[in-house]
Amino acid sequence: MDCSEEVQSPSEEASSPIELKKGMSIFLDILRRADKNDDGKLSFDEFKAYFSDGVLSGDELKELFHTIDTHNTDNVDTDELCEYFSKHLGEYENVLAALEDLNITILKAMDKTKKEYQESTHLEQFVTRFLLKETTNQLQSLQSSLECAIETTAEQTRQERQGPVKPQPRQFRSL
Repeated sequence: MDCSEEVQSPSEEASSPIELKKGMSIFLDILRRADKNDDGKLSFDEFKAYFSDGVLSGDELKELFHTIDTHNTDNVDTDELCEYFSKHLGEYENVLAALEDLNITILKAMDKTKKEYQESTHLEQFVTRFLLKETTNQLQSLQSSLECAIETTAEQTRQERQGPVKPQPRQFRSL
């Protein structure tokens, strides 16, 4: 997306008649990104391409797909994604709701910046640039923490699937 384009919040983007609970707009975004042929639903191939994490096998992904596809249409829609994941969110329900609020707040600030920046004084422009950089730094710090958590949980899962590793007998060298 061109940085000069107007950015829409998830609530403005969603022209779908679906009434989503706070924090669930992420599933509209997931569907939009995963839906490569833009038909408003995910085939198994689209689902697999998006959700494959290198840990679940193809059979496990197919089982998950059919579990989510409660309408038995061999496609997954936003309703089904929301229904399935909402049962498993736990503490992430609050995280997703906070991210939704953060997204809307940042987009509003950026929109205001776009409208007012040129008429601002040099000092006000400096402050705006500083705040944008600092917002970016804070978000990157959070992203780094999340990426570390993703790597750690993926590694733990891989180790669990491989089973306990037998300790190798130590070989001692003679002096």
